[in-house]
Formats: sequence, structure tokens, C-alpha cells
Amino acid sequence: MRRILLCTLICVALFVSSCSKRYDFDNVYGVAMDGELFLPLATASYSLESLMERFQIDTLLTFDEDGGMHFVMNYDLEDVVDGKNILCFKDIDVNEEFLIPNPYPFVLPEPIDTTLTFSQTITLESEYISVLMAEIRSGRFDFEISSNIIGLNRVVIRSSEIKDADGNDMCLNYNPSAGQNGLDLAGLRYETDEENTVKFNYEVSFTAYDFTAPELSFGIMMHVTNLRVSEMMGRVTGYSSRMSIDTMFSLFPNKVEGVAGICDARIRLLERNGFEMAARLSVDTAMISGEGVVQYNIFEQMPTIINIPKSSEFSEVFNEKVRGNLNMVSNYTYASGSFLLNPDGMSQNVYVSDTSTIDVKITADIPMAFNVQEISYRDTVNMKLSEIEYPDMVREIVLDLDFLTDLPFDFGINALMYDSQNQMIMDTIASNARILGSFDGTKKASQIVVKITEDRVNRVLSSDRIILDFTLDTDARDVVLNMKQCLDFAVKADVKYNGNVEFSND
Repeated sequence: MRRILLCTLICVALFVSSCSKRYDFDNVYGVAMDGELFLPLATASYSLESLMERFQIDTLLTFDEDGGMHFVMNYDLEDVVDGKNILCFKDIDVNEEFLIPNPYPFVLPEPIDTTLTFSQTITLESEYISVLMAEIRSGRFDFEISSNIIGLNRVVIRSSEIKDADGNDMCLNYNPSAGQNGLDLAGLRYETDEENTVKFNYEVSFTAYDFTAPELSFGIMMHVTNLRVSEMMGRVTGYSSRMSIDTMFSLFPNKVEGVAGICDARIRLLERNGFEMAARLSVDTAMISGEGVVQYNIFEQMPTIINIPKSSEFSEVFNEKVRGNLNMVSNYTYASGSFLLNPDGMSQNVYVSDTSTIDVKITADIPMAFNVQEISYRDTVNMKLSEIEYPDMVREIVLDLDFLTDLPFDFGINALMYDSQNQMIMDTIASNARILGSFDGTKKASQIVVKITEDRVNRVLSSDRIILDFTLDTDARDVVLNMKQCLDFAVKADVKYNGNVEFSND
């Protein structure tokens, strides 16, 4: 406005000089004046890269060399089949009576000391393994004996199939008068010629006073508990383990609402099979659902059967593209399946340890290539309306909202003037305006012109921000997003003045 006044005074001075006349301006009031001023009021740029940072999801994104954007979600499932759960035996309770004919069925003239020997074979029961050799990780062996002989002195229990680290046979000295006695099996080694069997030899020493009984009775009570092995050589008859995924994920958390139809999202499944045998995965559920979208299966056919070879490194066993609709706020992934170890009933001996596992890596790579329907996003832009001087003299403001974009969206825009101090929306300057996006890769320019008449000027000038409500639509096209694409926004004002200017020579 000062520029307008200055120009007016210069024009008057030139006129006075050219006419070579002088006038007295000491008391001139109420000179009418019209003026016009062009002002840039606001600018903003929405690049996809900056939007990802603003949404705080840039850590979920990867970019290829050309700027192509991908959401990558990883799931690591460890020990879905675990050797520790296989290398175990059921607890054993053995109660067995041994009857030995009395070789001297008569009253002895004096007590005699003697030793009897006999043996016993037990079978170790397991649901999954038949063992020939094993390192014992844990276990407890407890023993009791009863007899019709008065004068039992000592019982020695030995097994040549269970040895210590130096190769010595297991040996337990049992004192009948002490009651139950036991042995910790951890750290011992088990070797046998017949799978899952252990032979025990007993030496029973006693002092006999009366040998009149026709038979000698020995009751053996044996308990084997918590028997686990850390590694084994033998057969695995088969083991089944179930797994499931139930998780929620968001593409644009807390910022964007709407539905996106994703195109060619890639699901990859990597397996590491640490067992010396093949396995098989049967996927019976794998689907994505979300509010307002149709639930759909990730795989076309259920169950999906995936064969898994033995491997010390992760190897890809599944790679498939899927399509479907996603709710941009939240989606749920459901998946379940079962692993079967040794699915073909392999009968040869293998080595298995408690560190043998089947581990799974699932990667969901969702390229930013999709179609969308009415996704909404809101942002605010600060306005420079304070640069408009002498607001009481403003007759009209013509706002020029300019958009330049290479984003492949058609935009619906509502633009609202906002007073942040009083937290009030002061005026609507655009309602359901349409901005055409770029679907051929070239920049598209659009313009919205809004005339603010005199009765609305004060409401607009009391605002300090403009609220932009965007709705995005790809018009059923499959589009590809790139981090370099952006929407540039600028607001300019053509301010028209009228009123009376008062001059003073004071």
C-alpha cells in the first residue's frame, strides 16, 4: 500500500511540474483511490519421500535405483520345529519280580555269604525317535529292591550301554538298608545294539541264615524320569509341529484413510532345515483382512503344500505374487500351517541334535503399485496474510491456488481458512474442487481461482492458515509410485483496494 501511495504522489508531482503550477496541499482530505497488489501468500511441496518421513514409516520402505518404493515386512519364526522337543523319552516306572530257585532248601548249620547275579532289559519309550547312540542331556535313575531274604548286604547295578566320559560303565552301589537310591544321568553316553533298549546287570550280595524257602524273591522297582538327549544317532519316525501368524500392520498409520488395491505384492518363504532329512509344510490358512475390505486368501489354493529339503542355510521354497485390497489404516494377517518332519518315512539312521531346527523367514514385499479409492489426507499450510496492508481498505481478494504434480492421482480438494489462535475455521474457499493427476509421467498443472468478496474479506484476513483436505483416486487404474513424484502447491493473491486517503503536511 505504501508503494501505491508513493506512486500516487510521484504522479501528482510530475503533473505539477509539467504544468508549471503550484498547489497548496496543506488541507486536502478524502481523496478517493483504487489500487491493486499481487502477493505470494503460501507455498508447499508434497514429495512422496517427505510424506513417508512425515508418516514415520520411512523405515518400512526400501527404494530401488529408479526411486521405486516398496513396503517390506519381515517375519522371523525360529524353532518352528525344534530338536529339543523331539529328543526325549517318556518317564519309566518298572516293577518286576525275579524268582530264583533255592539251591540249598534247608536250614544251614551256620550263616553263609553269597552273591547272585541276574539281568533285566528295559525299553525306552519315545514318540519320535529310535536311538542307537546318544549323549544324555538330563535324566534321573532311581532304584529300590525288596526280597524275601533276610540279610541283604549290597546291590550293584551296572549297564555297559551307559558310560561316562572316560568310557566306564554306569555303576550304582545300592545299600538296601538306605532305601531308595539314585543316579544323575546328565553327561553320560548311551550306546546300544538294539534301538531304545538298556540292559542292567544286578549283583545281589547277602548273608543267608535260613534257606528253607523254595524260591528266592527279588522285587526290582526302577524309575527313569526327565530323560533327554542332546544329540543322537538313529531314526526319526516323524514329528509334527504347528505354527501360526496373527498380526496387524498399517501402511500409513494415523494419517491416511482409505482402501488400496495392491498389485503384485510378493510373498517369499525362506526355510532353513537343520535336520538331516526333508520336511513338509502344509499351509491351511493364509489371508489378509481389514475393516471395509473383502477378506482374501494369499494363496489361491488351500492347503498349499511346500516341500522343504535339508539345508544349513536359508533357501527359498516359495515365491508368489498376490493381489487384493488393503485398508490403509489397519490390516490383519492370519496364517497357520503344520510342519511334518520326515514326511516320507525315511528309515535310515540320521544324526539329530537339540540344536537342529527348522527356521522360517517370511518376506512380504509390497511395491507401491496399486489402485486407490477415496484415500483422504489433511495438511495445513501457513499463510502470509499479514503482508496485506490496510485491511480496512480491501475491496476484494482473488486467490489463485496453483497445483503442479506428476503424482498419478486425481485429487479432490477442500480448502478452508483457519484461525489457529481461536481454533476456528473462518471460511471455505474451495469445496470438492478437482485437480487432475498425471498418469503419463508428465507434470500436470491445475488452477483454482477463488474470489473473496468484501463481505468475506475480514473472515479471510483473520486466518493464518489454510487447511487442505485431499482425497485421492486413481480412477480404477493400477499406478506406480516413485519417491521422486510430488505435488507442488502455491497461493497468490490479487488484492484490490478502495477508500479515502488523507494527506497531511504536518
